[in-house]
Amino acid sequence: MSEFNYLSAPKSSRDRLDIYRFWYDVYHEEMKRKITDLDHSKKIIYDYFEPESDIFVIESNNKVIGSVRLSK
Repeated sequence: MSEFNYLSAPKSSRDRLDIYRFWYDVYHEEMKRKITDLDHSKKIIYDYFEPESDIFVIESNNKVIGSVRLSK
């Protein structure tokens, strides 16, 4: 059975890294979007809004399946 954690805030920089990789997979790999803030070597998306943003994540079985970012 799947266990969902709805809109929890990432608790560590490792958790945030999982979100950045999720964004890369969705926006670059799946949607083929042209995004300037890609780090292809780490396979992450990170931009200048990130340090001032609140991120919430949806996980299933400890895997990111969705996220919301609120930029200040």
